[in-house]
Amino acid sequence: MAYAAAHRPGRSARPPIYAPGLERPPLAPLVEPYFPGDVATMASGRILAVVSDGAAQSLASICPDGTVSHPFPADLDGAPVLGVSGDGSRHAVASSYNAWGQRRFYLVTESAAAGCAAAPLLEAMPSEERDLGALTIDRRTVAADDGEGLPYVLIGAQKKPGPLLVRVYGGNDVPTLAMAQTPFERLWLQRGGRLLIPTLRGDARLPPWKTASSGDYQQRAVKDLFSVLDSLAARHELLPGQVTVMGVSLGAFTAARAALARPQLFGAAVLASGLLELEARARQPSAGQTLGPAEGGFAAWFAGAPNAAACSGLRFYVYAGAADRLVDAEGSRGFARYVSGLGYKTLLRLYAGADHALMERFDVAEDLFKDFDKEARAKAACAGKP
Repeated sequence: MAYAAAHRPGRSARPPIYAPGLERPPLAPLVEPYFPGDVATMASGRILAVVSDGAAQSLASICPDGTVSHPFPADLDGAPVLGVSGDGSRHAVASSYNAWGQRRFYLVTESAAAGCAAAPLLEAMPSEERDLGALTIDRRTVAADDGEGLPYVLIGAQKKPGPLLVRVYGGNDVPTLAMAQTPFERLWLQRGGRLLIPTLRGDARLPPWKTASSGDYQQRAVKDLFSVLDSLAARHELLPGQVTVMGVSLGAFTAARAALARPQLFGAAVLASGLLELEARARQPSAGQTLGPAEGGFAAWFAGAPNAAACSGLRFYVYAGAADRLVDAEGSRGFARYVSGLGYKTLLRLYAGADHALMERFDVAEDLFKDFDKEARAKAACAGKP
């Protein structure tokens, strides 16, 4: 097969992630990956490839005759497959992360006699990381307002449901991963909370859902987010005013729009390294995704209404790195001034020397929880509770 011949045994430096629905090579690239080592060849000529449909990542087997199969669970131990590597022998190694965000490795072995005709074996390799306990990974799909199916994942402890954190993302074709991706999310789960990870249209995760080369994609993402949250409310799995929405980078724009569109639904909005100022986005030559008109300022971009809830209203936590070269921290400053002017309690933190990867820092996660706890006490005092 021509595709197999184009890949030498071993691992490719910048391979694509492939769409699993296609049955014959060449398999069209779906997205540009962030994780190297997404393709490996084995002794029989089998290609192992990390594939994605935008909502889940798994490991596919492609034989020299063009047969594509999925011999392993869609996710290893309930978590996404992130990479695979090999040296052209009968063995390869696949990597995954569990729901806590801890890395795990699996040995893939194919039969010397049967070759590519038989499914290879998968064996978990020992891990030195401490077991953080059991988490449930609940995969569901809900219908959007136009009938489109929206997949989402709900992660949490096996005991009674805890506070809900919903993570939204904005762009760069990053697939949805069913795992805690930041220290803040891991601490949230450790404190008994639940993590909701929806796959929304308009956030560039699924290119087939892009129906035009331009348009206000984030409005579509916000509508889809409300479809998911409303379905949870119908199942009595969330309480209005007690949902925290978090968006990082371009996702901060989606999170901010959602929070201001229905402030009674959310107790907090965490906006980190956020692209919140559209005029700066419009000046980028390769901006790609259109978020709506760049003119008009924050009032036009977010259309927020004055805050009417005195004690228990929505709080904004706006965190940014002063040395962020991808997103100017001035956008976070401007947004904080805007929502403060609407009467929302707003906390702005600028970290000197911090870049765009702000939420990967443990000290930032700890600061967030300190701020959360402080605001919880303030809310209780405002309401006259001890």
